[in-house]
Amino acid sequence: MYRMKCCLKWRLVFLAMTFWGCGAKSFASEADFGCRLLDDCTKPSVNKIIHEGSWDRTGDNTDFYTIAPGQTKTIVNMKSSGTIRRLWCAVAARQQETLMRQALLRMYWDNEETPSVEVPLGDFFGTSWGRTKDFISMALEQTSGGYNCYWPMPFGKAARVELVNDSNIVIDKFYFNSDIEMMATPPKSERLYFHAQWRRENPTTAGKLYTILEAKGRGKYVGTSLQMQCLEGPGFGFLEGDEEVFVDGEKTPSIHGTGNEDYFMACWYFASGEFSAPWHGCLYKNEKQGRAHAYRWHLIDPIPFQKSILFQIEHGPDINYPTNSDYVSTAYWYQTEPHAAFPPLPTRDKRLPVPLLVPYKIPGAIEVEDFINSTARPTIGGAYVQYMTQFGSAWSNASQYFWYNGEPGATVTFPLEVKDAGMYQLGVYIMQAPDGVDLEILLNGESLGKISEYAPKVMHSDLIKFEPKPFKSGLNDVTFKIVGRDVRARVNNEYPVGIDCFLLTKI
Repeated sequence: MYRMKCCLKWRLVFLAMTFWGCGAKSFASEADFGCRLLDDCTKPSVNKIIHEGSWDRTGDNTDFYTIAPGQTKTIVNMKSSGTIRRLWCAVAARQQETLMRQALLRMYWDNEETPSVEVPLGDFFGTSWGRTKDFISMALEQTSGGYNCYWPMPFGKAARVELVNDSNIVIDKFYFNSDIEMMATPPKSERLYFHAQWRRENPTTAGKLYTILEAKGRGKYVGTSLQMQCLEGPGFGFLEGDEEVFVDGEKTPSIHGTGNEDYFMACWYFASGEFSAPWHGCLYKNEKQGRAHAYRWHLIDPIPFQKSILFQIEHGPDINYPTNSDYVSTAYWYQTEPHAAFPPLPTRDKRLPVPLLVPYKIPGAIEVEDFINSTARPTIGGAYVQYMTQFGSAWSNASQYFWYNGEPGATVTFPLEVKDAGMYQLGVYIMQAPDGVDLEILLNGESLGKISEYAPKVMHSDLIKFEPKPFKSGLNDVTFKIVGRDVRARVNNEYPVGIDCFLLTKI
């Protein structure tokens, strides 16, 4: 079994590399992929590989550049025809998230005046908010502190790559090397030039899609890296957003997705957690922080355009129901020159990540979602913590206890602990929604009354108070029982129940 898995893994690698180096060719069998790739090693080539880097030209071991604040260092400067096949670098001091957002990588092809690549250093190589974390993909990698790029970058007569230290931090040691294939004769057919562009919207704009790329010319869109952070607290409401791609001036998008994580070829809010694969991955996921970062490389399915491309994505369930978020993207594409002007980069401090927000909490709230791993299990159905930022900021701790797949007569009981026996007034905040149900609330088996979770739209209820009742010292059972649904409610078989928090006041 292990051997079979290894064979399948390397077949996938052979497949990817064949498409990468040769284009989408038709082969007779899977084994033929590997044979053709290895056969290329036996074919002579008149081209030459030049290895450019930061090695110490004196023969000493000072194999790095030191770059002062405000300094620009040219790390590749070629005056001929060729293709950059690989870029590698490492940066000291490590763990400098500020530096990775403020240092800029710029690339110029064939003596152009404006760069075809202008991206913060860490974002270009796929880092999540400048963090150091290993991942492996076909186009970009981060492994053991080394950053790798395999996007091929052709040039006709010149190539210049610069690192701009736009921070107030000295880059003590910048290690760098690259492999550049020099062409014996310039290619006869026209080639597309590599481009990468960084954008940020903080906060995203209500009623407006976030733009990942707007470009003019002829080319192919090949990759997206998108870092998302909810500014309202925990939750992934932004992952409900669909991508929309308009090609060559279309009025309606020729590509309209079904959800953010669907575009990144995953599902259920990246249910299995973080991963990296050859063409796609989720490099960071933290629902409590409201942060997610994913990438997708269109190596097998590039998006061609003849005149223009506009790549946008929603940041909520729809354009009129957005989540207030911080979106940061890097778009990768190939096109003819000249390219359209890039939007101005934000100033260095405005490129930095926003701090994680502490969600709003209702004073004195007993968070019902804290019971999720206790004995508070429904008699029928299941329950999970649901983050509610996409539905407004009223929810305490930006989350609730969500009970699904119940039915009339089913119950869930929460053990509320009271130190001192006495008369207490119980209050509760619940979710109300178009498919909300009717509930009976019981305290230690005695009914406190009935409430309805119906509302024309999803909303946070006002505080619902019950008559003061005696509570015993220790645990007291507060039970929610499904008794039906409002005649106005949308009918389904889920009987959803959302409970935000309790308030308990001693009388």
